[in-house]
Amino acid sequence: MKEGSTRHNSPLEVPFWTLDAMNVQVIGRVRPMTRGEGAAIHVEGYNKVAARAGGPYFGFQELHTQKSTTYDVFKRSIQPAVDIFIGGCNACLLIGGESGSGKSFSMAGDGRSKAGLGPMIIDHVFLRLAKDGYSTDKKLSLGRPRVTIQMFEVYNEIVKDLMAMPVGGAGYVDLKETATKGVHVRNVTEVSVQDATQANAQFHQAWTRRTEESSDYGPAVHNAAVFFQIELEAVRVTRNFFAML
Repeated sequence: MKEGSTRHNSPLEVPFWTLDAMNVQVIGRVRPMTRGEGAAIHVEGYNKVAARAGGPYFGFQELHTQKSTTYDVFKRSIQPAVDIFIGGCNACLLIGGESGSGKSFSMAGDGRSKAGLGPMIIDHVFLRLAKDGYSTDKKLSLGRPRVTIQMFEVYNEIVKDLMAMPVGGAGYVDLKETATKGVHVRNVTEVSVQDATQANAQFHQAWTRRTEESSDYGPAVHNAAVFFQIELEAVRVTRNFFAML
């Protein structure tokens, strides 16, 4: 998963996921207006939005309005991709939009009572693993799944490992290209997690390690991209019907 931003303020953010580079769904979410923003954004039908009535309009496969919660976004638009991921396919969620559009809130929540998409994805992955691993009414199950997570930030062309403890100059990594992995982050920390509680704790700790400095272009969080990756290793085990009798 990636979170990135541009420099201007807008109530519209755009998450979309890709499946094996074959299918792309562009999904919009309109956050509530804040004081001083002027006229509310105009929504036409169920999937079009414009700055004013009459257009020009931007269309989406699905559009979540100001009344939609983050859970609504997850349940309707993100959970199907997570289920496909658990089934063995690659899936990617990209959250993009202008500064102030609500990307960090959608991804991580408010840090108190409202969860973001990241923790919701983690919870759903482990819920499905528990269900698929112990269900007795299926001939196939997941045998000994292994879940690892990593998170890193790209800011001013510097890659920061957010899973690493910020001791001295530790935590900064670089890109590498190989024939087997292609372009990837070298020596980034991968944390093996056993359950959703542990994974969510690691997620929130890493999130707090984002760069906090500011420049002439504003706070770093408005100009940095954060990548959160979940890897699942598992094998499908065929159940022996006669052995269960």
